[in-house]
Amino acid sequence: MILERFKGSPLLPIAEKVAAGTRLSFEDGVALFNSPDVLGVGALANWVREKRHGNTGYYNVTGT
Repeated sequence: MILERFKGSPLLPIAEKVAAGTRLSFEDGVALFNSPDVLGVGALANWVREKRHGNTGYYNVTGT
């Protein structure tokens, strides 16, 4: 599960909220923005994306 990656990390309380589906606070957003653990923040974002959309990616192509 996603929480195992964050054992001992300052992002653990945020990861617990994400895993529980709880809305993040403004302070949580600031902590994510200021976190030096870019890979951890990306792992959380990817976990939420996969939970919502499966293993499907979407993108847009605009004409010029």
